[in-house]
Amino acid sequence: MAGKGGVIRRESDVRAAIRAVYGPDAVWIEAARGGTQGAHDVICHNGPVAVSVELKAWERTPKGTVLAILRPAQVRLHAIAAQRGWASVIVFGVVGEAGLRVISSRDAPKEARAYLPEGFGVPLPDLRGKIVLDAPEKAFRNALQAVAGVGGHSTTPPPL
Repeated sequence: MAGKGGVIRRESDVRAAIRAVYGPDAVWIEAARGGTQGAHDVICHNGPVAVSVELKAWERTPKGTVLAILRPAQVRLHAIAAQRGWASVIVFGVVGEAGLRVISSRDAPKEARAYLPEGFGVPLPDLRGKIVLDAPEKAFRNALQAVAGVGGHSTTPPPL
């Protein structure tokens, strides 16, 4: 994943983790930070199942909460995704901490700035052991898919 010990330093570290797990099964909409206005960053495929993914690196506040910042267009897209039942998630890391977490669009912040409580989101499996064993990669994919609320059918969202 990211820096020493998997510590997240910026959004590109979250991107690197997704690239490491999905490789060619990831369809990049936004290959680098800031390239689109509100569209998800990547569509991750696990067999026939597709999940739209927004990637974020958020900061922890001095009070211990995580400050989630989304563009208004991203807030709107997650609200639409939740309303229509699309397989859509936010994968985020907290700057200065190891590990990634995932939330579904149903649980996404409803405002451009929101404070997330401690433990918010589902932890994704640690990928550092993937060289030794393939299980963390499969567990990561399955966890992301489960939070998105999808099974064995394609859920690529139709165009707006």
